[in-house]
Amino acid sequence: MFLIFQRNRPEDVGLPSIEEYHGEKPSVEATIVDEVGGWKSTGDVLQNRMVWFLAAVYFLVKPTRYLLLFWSPVYVSERLGTDTASSGLLGSMFDLAGPLGTLAGGSISDKLFNSKRMPICVLSLLMLAVLMVAFPFIPISRLGMGVGMFVMGFLIFIPDSLISGAAALDFGSKRGASTANGVINGFGSVGQMIGVTLPGTLTSILAKGVDIWPPIFVGLGIALAVAGLMLLPLWNRVPAES
Repeated sequence: MFLIFQRNRPEDVGLPSIEEYHGEKPSVEATIVDEVGGWKSTGDVLQNRMVWFLAAVYFLVKPTRYLLLFWSPVYVSERLGTDTASSGLLGSMFDLAGPLGTLAGGSISDKLFNSKRMPICVLSLLMLAVLMVAFPFIPISRLGMGVGMFVMGFLIFIPDSLISGAAALDFGSKRGASTANGVINGFGSVGQMIGVTLPGTLTSILAKGVDIWPPIFVGLGIALAVAGLMLLPLWNRVPAES
């Protein structure tokens, strides 16, 4: 389906270019890049400090998403004593919230913050950090677990989608967007590996019978708080016009 329906540019389906649509004239530099190829834009992206900064932030965000994605049924089962089906259903609330969080984050950043990606990312990360730290210590029911997983999924997908998607496009430029996305997601994938392997690693290190989840949730909460605080000075940052 992707091979059949994917189009690379608006011009491929008879629509005006982005610059033409917005009434802008393409710069001479952009015209040269189009003519000689994209290696210059790739080099520009790799020298862009903002792209590398976002990659570092994404490295801190990704462990939470993938740990909860893969381990939430185990966590639910150990916390509530539920069977496999119920644990899987409650854990799936995390991913169910993903599309809603992605849509909400993009819409809010565009309409409420005038295309500034950082404010909604900072707010989501700090709120999620507080929830992650508190979650393993508060009494909770099946309903509370489902709601908690949903809220965590909603909050994590906002910065996840914006940092790896919209912000990569914004700060990597139109012609370097794929390179920026690759750098940011590459660092995120390393964080993903840490998140997926963390419970097993702690289980093998700590004494038998020790509850691994409180230190895991606190550690993830700290990482998310650090990511939010890293982005805080960039609250009003917008990409430079090309």
